[in-house]
Parts: sequence; structure tokens; C-alpha cells
Amino acid sequence: MRPQTSGVELFTSGGSESTLDNGALATINHGPWSGLASAGLIATDGYTLIAPDLRGPIDQPSNVHAQNGLAEIDRARPDNGRIFIRSNVLNEIRHNGTPAQWNATRLWRGAAGADWRDFALRLYGDDEHYRQTFSSIAASRASETLTRFAFDPADELGAALRWHHPIGAHALVLAGADTHDVRAQDAEQLFTGTGGFLNTSARQRQTGVWGEALFTPANWTLSGSARVDHFSNFNAQQFSSSSPPLQLPSFSETVFDPRLGLVRRITPSLSLNASGFRAYRAPTQNELYRTGQVGQQVTEPNPNLRSERATGWETGFQTDIRRYGSSLRVSYFWTQVNRPIAALTLTVTPTSELLKRENLGQIESRGVSLDYAMQPVSWLAVEGGYQFADATVTKFAPEPQLIGNWIPQVARNMATSQIRFTRPRVGVLSFQGRLSGRQFDDDANAYQLHSYFRLDATAEHNFGAHLVAFASGENLFDRSIEVGKTPLLTLGTPRLVRMGLRLNFGE
Repeated sequence: MRPQTSGVELFTSGGSESTLDNGALATINHGPWSGLASAGLIATDGYTLIAPDLRGPIDQPSNVHAQNGLAEIDRARPDNGRIFIRSNVLNEIRHNGTPAQWNATRLWRGAAGADWRDFALRLYGDDEHYRQTFSSIAASRASETLTRFAFDPADELGAALRWHHPIGAHALVLAGADTHDVRAQDAEQLFTGTGGFLNTSARQRQTGVWGEALFTPANWTLSGSARVDHFSNFNAQQFSSSSPPLQLPSFSETVFDPRLGLVRRITPSLSLNASGFRAYRAPTQNELYRTGQVGQQVTEPNPNLRSERATGWETGFQTDIRRYGSSLRVSYFWTQVNRPIAALTLTVTPTSELLKRENLGQIESRGVSLDYAMQPVSWLAVEGGYQFADATVTKFAPEPQLIGNWIPQVARNMATSQIRFTRPRVGVLSFQGRLSGRQFDDDANAYQLHSYFRLDATAEHNFGAHLVAFASGENLFDRSIEVGKTPLLTLGTPRLVRMGLRLNFGE
């Protein structure tokens, strides 16, 4: 969205774990021209992920240091359209818990576009350089051995064209087409065994066309859309110092994905809704060709992966009580995914784990979601939600023992709530709570992550028109939240406290 005013905003904050977050934003609006520029710096010394009773001399805090910048120029057109060009950059380095494990990213992105009458055109591209080291850690966690260094450059180009047009007072039609092309490489230097190198490169392209219609007669809202995509993965080659060049499998497919939606307003404060869809997701080049590592959990790629296909529906109701500023939405959902891409366990030791990406036969997720919001008085607002999701494996002929297992990292019960107090003379105080039931971190359901409750808080106060002071706290009860078993237990963010200032000048 183009800037509507001219001004400058500066913000700075700092907190525990030597956390810093500094940034600046400048906007200008003059006649048909507008622009913005921003820059940011984020840094933290981090914390040690491995649970205290499992740590060794090799363990150290995981941390991140990153810089980013963005610039955009925009020109409005007389027909309420616009032309713009945008560029942004990210530079980041992370240390991943041991002296030898780190990764770094440098990402340049650019975009340009034009809106005129019923049309919108977007052109975009990015250039990414990613680097990562891998190591093997001794069982005592007293030493580690560097095993690989990976350099992964990737380039992407894309374009999208959209059109929309109203028909009468109750109908709207939309259509469009888009395409994007990705070229990526994984160049690895090996330090174990005989050493050498392993280089993999590939290219992906996806092109689609779509159409949508929206019809709103009386108390009904009817919507329907369909999309046709052609996806291809090609020019996949692998070179290594120990074997001749290898041509990896290429594949392509064309898929049709429809979607239907229906809303019926029964009374001014009650409506019923239902929708159904089909969708697909193609495997990424990381999943196809690149080995990944988290702690001592190594996941091998699989060049024979194929796309996931999802079919689902949802139905429910929404009610609004304007007198009390309240709303309630309840839905039942069901989704079935065929050939889901999952990481299956190959071997496990007490201190390491080897996985490989595979297409499972089928998974299903069914459950109920509830979202609520209320504002009984002007200075108090409450909102939140609850979800029950039963997500399990329903088919997999090669390993039938997995049927009935929970999908990794999906809790059956999840609830959130936020309470916000607002007084113009005092400021804003907000509390956010999150409750998660137990879940599993692996396909075999051998590693259980226990349930947890987390409480966060934020507060801010205006000192005049140009200065805002704010503070925040995360995980205020300093709970030890289990987030992974790789196979060693890793913990989530400990209690963090942060304070800062925002200073703005302009309109």
C-alpha cells in the first residue's frame, strides 16, 4: 500500500539475552509521487536449546544477528491506479548451538507492478545465497567434528496478472494467470570419509490460470473458483568427486483445483457457512535434493517425491451481538491429504537420528475450531480461540504400523486468549496466553512433547504526539517448553523482557 503521509519513525529496544531491535522508517508523499525507505538491525546472544541435564562442554547459546533494508517508489495514476518499484535486502547469520554449526543468508528481492482500471500486473524476482555447516557431535557432547559445508544459491523470477470486474450490484468476477521459475544449486564440500564434493542443481517452473465468481443476492453469498496449474521439475543433475555425473528424475504434472463457498445470513446477527476445496503442493528443491540437519537429527532428501493432494471441507456458523461488541465463530473441518511429504525415521541412537523424506500414503485431519471476541466496555477487549484437531496417518502400505499415529508437531488441543486494557491517559496493557496439549516430534510417535502454558504481556504509553514507550515480556512464568527431540530434548524461549522507544515526526 502506498504511503499516505510524509514522516520519519525511529524505534529502538533492548532486553534480556542481550537482545537488540533497532530500526527506522521514512515516508514521503508529494502529489502523485510517494516513497518509503526502512532499515533494521536485530541481534540477540540467544540461549542454549539443549535441556540443562543433557548439555555438555560443546553446547553454547544459539543466536542470530541480522540486518534488513527496503526502498519503494510509487506513482499514482489519474484512474486510481498506480505504478511502483520495490527492492529489499536481508543479511543474517545464526549460530546453532555448537561452535561448528552455523548458517548464513543473504537475500535480495525486487518487485515492480502497475494497477490500472480492472487490471493489476506484478513482476518479481529474488537472488538468495545460503550457507550452512554440519557437524557430528560426540555422545558425551564434549567435542564435534565438521562433516560438511553447503553453499546453496537460488534465483527466482515470476509474474502475475489479475483482472476483476463487477457485474451489476451483486456479482463480481475475477481471473488471472501467474508463473514463476526457480533455479537452485546445492554445492557441498565433504570432510568425512574420503572427502570430496557433491553438487546438485535443478530447475522448477509453475504456471497457472484461475477464475473466480462472487454472487451476493439478498441474504446469500455464493463463491466459486477454479485453478489449473502446470508444474515441472527438470534439468536435475548431480556431480560428485566419487562417481560419474548423474541425471536425476524429471517430472511434470497438470492439476485442477476447484473451490466452492456458501454463506447464508439467517438473521442480522447469525449466519451459516460452508466451503469445500481441492489443493496441491509440489515438493520443494530442498525436499528433493538437499540434506538437512537440526542438532543431531539428519534428514535425507528424496529425488523421487511427488506432489501432495488435499481435499477438504468446512462448515459452521458465526454470530454477532453488536450491543456487547461480541462475536463467535464455530467451524467443523475435515481435510484429507494424499501423498503427504513427511520425514520418516530410518535409524535412531540415543544421541542421533537419521530420517528420509517420503510420500506417505494418506493423512486426515478433522476437528472443531472456535474463535471469539468481545468488548463489554470501551476500555476492555477480550479475544481468543480453541482448536481440537485429530490429525493421523490413515494409509501407508509400506509401513502399516504407522497407521493411526499422530502427525508430528500437531497438538490435538490448542487454545489462545488475549485481554487488552486501553485508557488514553494511561496507555495499553495486553496479556496473551497460549495453551497447547501434548504432541509428538516423530512419525513413530516415540518422542512425546508435553503440554505447556505460556503467558506474554505488552504495554505501551504515549508521551505526547511523537514519543511512545513500550515494554514486553515473553514466557513470563519462565516455563521449560519442549519444542523438539532430535533425539535430545530442546527447549523453547525462556523468559525474555524487552523495553524500547518509538519516536515519530511528520503527519
